[in-house]
Formats: sequence, C-alpha cells, structure tokens
Amino acid sequence: MKLLVVVGTRPEAIKMAPLIVRLKKYAYFSVKVCNTGQHEHLVTPIFNLFGIKPDFNLYAMVPNQGLHG
Repeated sequence: MKLLVVVGTRPEAIKMAPLIVRLKKYAYFSVKVCNTGQHEHLVTPIFNLFGIKPDFNLYAMVPNQGLHG
C-alpha cells in the first residue's frame, strides 16, 4: 500500500513522526514523506530526531512571509 504523509507544522511533525517510523518498518507499506516547509526550522529537528528524511520538500514559505502569502 502506498502512503504519502504530508507534514507542515511542528505539532504535525511531533504527532506523525512516530507513526512514520512505525509504518516504514512494514514491507506492506511504501511510505513517502512530504514536508510542506510551513515551519521548516521547527520540523527539521523533529525529523532529525526520528531519523526521517523527507522524500519531497515543497518549500512553501519564504523568509519574512506573512500569513497573507
């Protein structure tokens, strides 16, 4: 089964990282991870802690970008 896990914020990374690690242990699942880049500087340390390397990175945010985009 193919799965794409999309993570953008720190709370999402904290919740999803253990699940990603667990799913990758099973051959039944083909897991790909996409980081939206919404909280890049906060998500990267969580991924590093769990040994997760995103397969895709959207780099959705740019420096000094406000909520209006």
